[in-house]
Amino acid sequence: MKISYFNTILQLVAILIIYLACSCCAAQNDTVYITSKFEKAALIDVGKIYSSNKNENLSQIINSKIWKKSNNKKHFYFGFNSKYEHILFTLSNKESLPRSLRLEFSNSHINEISTYVLKGNAFLMLNASGIAYPFESRLISHRKFVFPLEISGNESRTFLIKIKKEIGHPLITSIDLLDKVKFDQKSVAQYLIIGLYFGLSILSILFSLFAFYFLRNSSYLIYALYVVFLGLFISSYLGIFQQYFLGKDVLFNKYLHYVLFSEVSLLLFFIFSQKVLMVKENLPRISKAVHILVLTLILIRFSIHFIFQHIYLHFMPVIMKIWYGIILLVCLLIVFELIVFYKKNKKRTSFFAIAYLFMITGTFITVLYHSSGAVNSYIYGLPVIFYSSFLEILFLTFTIVFMVKEIYDERNVLSNQLAYQQQRFLTAFIDGQEKERERIGKELHDNVGSRLGNFKRLFSKKYSNEKMNNVIDQICNDVRELSHQITPSEIKLVGLPGAIIDLVTRNSDEQLTIEFNCYEFPEKVDENIASNLYRVVQESLNNIIKHAEANSVDVQLIGHKDYLTLSIEDDGKGFNNSKILSGMGLQNMKSRVEQLKGNFLLDSTLNKGTSILITIPIN
Repeated sequence: MKISYFNTILQLVAILIIYLACSCCAAQNDTVYITSKFEKAALIDVGKIYSSNKNENLSQIINSKIWKKSNNKKHFYFGFNSKYEHILFTLSNKESLPRSLRLEFSNSHINEISTYVLKGNAFLMLNASGIAYPFESRLISHRKFVFPLEISGNESRTFLIKIKKEIGHPLITSIDLLDKVKFDQKSVAQYLIIGLYFGLSILSILFSLFAFYFLRNSSYLIYALYVVFLGLFISSYLGIFQQYFLGKDVLFNKYLHYVLFSEVSLLLFFIFSQKVLMVKENLPRISKAVHILVLTLILIRFSIHFIFQHIYLHFMPVIMKIWYGIILLVCLLIVFELIVFYKKNKKRTSFFAIAYLFMITGTFITVLYHSSGAVNSYIYGLPVIFYSSFLEILFLTFTIVFMVKEIYDERNVLSNQLAYQQQRFLTAFIDGQEKERERIGKELHDNVGSRLGNFKRLFSKKYSNEKMNNVIDQICNDVRELSHQITPSEIKLVGLPGAIIDLVTRNSDEQLTIEFNCYEFPEKVDENIASNLYRVVQESLNNIIKHAEANSVDVQLIGHKDYLTLSIEDDGKGFNNSKILSGMGLQNMKSRVEQLKGNFLLDSTLNKGTSILITIPIN
């Protein structure tokens, strides 16, 4: 029995100790203890909050019972109806050395922030800042609102933060207390990450402008403008724009730039998405509906902030729900467009869908954060929308690259088709030319030649005029020679080398020496190849005789395993390389070689002669 009573007493004592410990902790939970290992503390864990709609005396409310703890464990959330928010906390330095701390706010668009320190029974203001103040009023030049707090060794001090916001607009912010060294390290790392973001943005803009300059497609210009305004919006959201661009312009520092950048970037994104997904061509009604809804969104946003601000103030929660509902509807319409376009262009749609997913995710988390504080939208001191827009730009740039590749692929296909058609036309032209030559040659040989021969026979029987007979013989020889030039029938009989030998023999004289050599040339060659090479040699010799003033010509025909080589060189006067292919004869030779899918190389030097090298594949 005694043991039972003893155990009961021990249990009661343990409960009492636990209760006293909890009470002690509860009594001290508004205090941040500074030790040698201190780096960071979140005021949401220790600060007490008091909300008000009027500017009350701070000394009178310090000991009142209206202070309460925040229900949000991640960040401070101040609702639609309050105008002034007060946060009370205590710092206790457990070290003998003084410490320099930094009070950092995550939200860069707070209207007014004032910090106070308790001295006796009154609060002494340390500093005031906010978007209603010029940037130069900040004690620490930083993209966020940062206040220095100094505390001596073994000292405890009570501080108060007073925030002024607009009624009808919720305010969400984290407030962290950091050691100065830790704060500086974190700031440097964040600025490096921000620099990477804007570096990627600049590269994307330059690439888009480059593509627009060469392709003259408005989609690339719209994307470049979108990245510009998205970057301005992100810089404003992060506080970079205020830090580096606003200066003393207090009026513009309030909301205009933030709202302007967000709405213009929103409009440009939807215009760009409609062009990428070719909605106007595929889904014209959906495209029209999206444009109307987006313009409605922008009109509501501008009206709320700049035109009918006081009228909308009483209906703000309802209007914001309508605004979010329209955004959701537009997003669903774009998802439907993605599904439809995916069947036509899977790769482009996939890249765009990934970028769109990142944008929607970042926007959705940010909306939840600012509207209700339901989620924490900050990672390592930077908002989720910053990371999501970085990935969005990355994949949208991939989309742009793929679109450029698509255009060049289409151009290559068209170019190949054009080259194929040109090849067909060239082949048909040369074939037609050869058939016409053959017809004229046969006509000269079979009809005109035979009739001239018959005329000579009849004339000789009736008249014995030697001079006239010579003239008729000369005409018959000229017709026969022309017939051979037009239609070299000997190619079929003696082959290409034999035909060239005959051609060389006919064109050689005392003033021009033509040498022909043939090495390992195959006995059987495609008739089309033989005919075209013969024409090339014929045209070359004609050009040399007419223009080159050459003394000697060297013609070589060489056979290889997979190709044939034809070389023609002369020691004539040559001509200017810039005019190499200007003549019809040279163009005709080049066309014949291209028709055989061969290579035509011509080199000429003034007063040193001209050389032609032709290679024709045979397998």
